[in-house]
Amino acid sequence: MKDYSFYKGKEQTYLKHLVLENYLERLSWIIGFGSDYGKICYVDGFSGPWKSGSEDYGDTSIRISLDILAKTKSGLQERGKSVKFKCIFVEKEEEQFNELKSILMHHPRSGIEAHPLHGEFEDLIDEVLSKAEGFFTLFFIDPSGWTGYGLKKIARIVSRPNSEVLINFMFDYINRFLKPHIDQSIARSFDDLFGDTGWRGQIPEGQGREDAILSYYKECLRKIGGYQYVINTPILKPTEDRTYTYYQQLCIYAHILETRDGNRPDRLLLYWTGEPKKEHALMSFPYRPDMVEQAGAHFDEVVKCILNRQFTFGEPLEPKVCKECDLRAYCTNERVLPKPVIST
Repeated sequence: MKDYSFYKGKEQTYLKHLVLENYLERLSWIIGFGSDYGKICYVDGFSGPWKSGSEDYGDTSIRISLDILAKTKSGLQERGKSVKFKCIFVEKEEEQFNELKSILMHHPRSGIEAHPLHGEFEDLIDEVLSKAEGFFTLFFIDPSGWTGYGLKKIARIVSRPNSEVLINFMFDYINRFLKPHIDQSIARSFDDLFGDTGWRGQIPEGQGREDAILSYYKECLRKIGGYQYVINTPILKPTEDRTYTYYQQLCIYAHILETRDGNRPDRLLLYWTGEPKKEHALMSFPYRPDMVEQAGAHFDEVVKCILNRQFTFGEPLEPKVCKECDLRAYCTNERVLPKPVIST
């Protein structure tokens, strides 16, 4: 998996690859080694590929999932476990589907049965469930918007036993279009998303809106799936603003710890003390040693700017940043930042 800079502006892709490289592998090992299931299936409902930067498509979720399952199968075989693996890739766009078939044809993985399906994920539920019959299955529903996975249409998937379902709920897009007065065709698309019309008139504007949207969707999902609990994990954008700089700083700290004590951290934690919602305050990142050199180069540039007294900002900072900064008086007196920002 590439470093964070590769995913700037593509956080959805980063999320998918992170889940595949961490969760899919661990789940496959747990189910394959620690249970009686001899069959494991992975279903990608919106597979792509999308804008690969590699000739062998090694940076696509398709190749990543195939490689992970092939590696897991080999590892299980070495430990005396014979597990059958299957992948089902669904893609509606013809151009991407042809690329998908080409990837599967030219990059097969021994012992991994792969099935490309062309069409809308919602319309292929029968075929997907038929091919996954008898398998413990991980369904990954990762759309580019809010259509194509209406709750009533995917009800048999989310209520299927011996399964796990991961849904990338595209809140930014949904929040942008989910308004009190919207075109009826858009409103009907949200009826499909939630599986009913109860959302109409229940989603407030302003404070509490995000919680209301997520809580309503989770409750609809809980009822249709027959779940006791449904959880959501907010996906922030680690390549934007100060977060990426903090991540680089954490990589440097982790590298120092590993070099000094020989202990390699498996994750890095960042806690936003100013975040009003405690459940959103803690961010977790994987430690990537390959990022250390890049982070070091970044901070070398920062030091160079300091030594050359280059303290000007290209863009004003957020008002709350200046308000909580101990150096705000200096910036105001020296006019380092535009005065309207400092005045807040």
